[in-house]
Amino acid sequence: MAKKRLDQLDGMRFFMNWMIIISHFEFLDDTVFHQYVLHSSLAVNYFFMLSGFGLYYSMYLKDYQKPQGKAEGLKFALGKVKKLYVPYVICLILCAFYRIVTRMSTYGLLRSVGITGMGFVIDLTMLQSLVPNKTIAHGINAVCWFMSDLFIIYIFCPMLYRFIRKIKESRKAALAANLINAAVIVLVTWGAFSLQDFINSKTGKELLDALDYSTPYTRIFYVIAGMLIAKLYLLCEDKAEKIPVAAARIYGIVLLIAGVIYLWQYPVIWRMIPHTVSRAIDVFFCFAVMAGMLVNKGFICALCRLPKIAELGRDAMYLYFIQFPCIWLSIFIFKFIPLEIPIVQAIVCIIMVMLAGILLKKVSEPLNRKFFKKPKHAK
Repeated sequence: MAKKRLDQLDGMRFFMNWMIIISHFEFLDDTVFHQYVLHSSLAVNYFFMLSGFGLYYSMYLKDYQKPQGKAEGLKFALGKVKKLYVPYVICLILCAFYRIVTRMSTYGLLRSVGITGMGFVIDLTMLQSLVPNKTIAHGINAVCWFMSDLFIIYIFCPMLYRFIRKIKESRKAALAANLINAAVIVLVTWGAFSLQDFINSKTGKELLDALDYSTPYTRIFYVIAGMLIAKLYLLCEDKAEKIPVAAARIYGIVLLIAGVIYLWQYPVIWRMIPHTVSRAIDVFFCFAVMAGMLVNKGFICALCRLPKIAELGRDAMYLYFIQFPCIWLSIFIFKFIPLEIPIVQAIVCIIMVMLAGILLKKVSEPLNRKFFKKPKHAK
């Protein structure tokens, strides 16, 4: 019988979220930054795959049967993002203020307000990631392309769910679908890089520099991967429960060691292998991590299942949204402190992000209830 909540997946989201946040600490010296915290795409891929898993899993448990219609996907997407829209906007405002201040020396006040205001309006629609250029796709708050991608992908989720449900209910069929989709991810990555290189070489400008990473055109296949993993898990749940604890522990240790080595050596590996191979390795690792979490045995799962870790994982997006205002503030503060120890700044920034994330949640929740009240007749 499928469990209603898989806390260990949320707990792993907490650790993956910090991998992303720390990768943005560019005030770290080059050696530390490039050798130990550069590679965050593994965690980003996990986020997308986990989103797909959660979507399919919850829709399956609720026996999603809403009638098809032109507005179905949009209603579904709006319902999914409204919980996080208030903190999303709050962080946009904070980032817009910073962008105006930093642009004033180059463009002047009025032009800075105009440029930033235009980007702010685009970001409010959550459609910025449709444009495969970092200036627009990453927008005012650079990390919000992720939310934009999910919003657009959510529109297609009811259709994707119905399609995946039609895949034969057998483990072999579900595994084959996972492998085929992994191959599609590699092909799409290759196609995106090839198109970017071709367009940019012809124009002599970086017109396309986000297609392979920051757009729903490629990221939808990672969400599909998560949905297919959920289908496979639901078919293999009884088998997972029979796996010995000792085997799960050994698997977790081996995966942890392999992951540390891969992340540590990633800058070297990245220069030696094609992007498509790198992305395939990422997908494999994400699949392997989720498999370990779903077996739900061993010390890593126990750590991720801790109530506080799982709760912080569920609240990861608050920290994710607020990270750049905190990073920028820490850089500003340390300009006036005669202390050039990057690790100290990193620790201060981590504390700031944690506290700011908690505050953002406390401020956002009542505002969210006010702006997104359920109709009185709604059950």
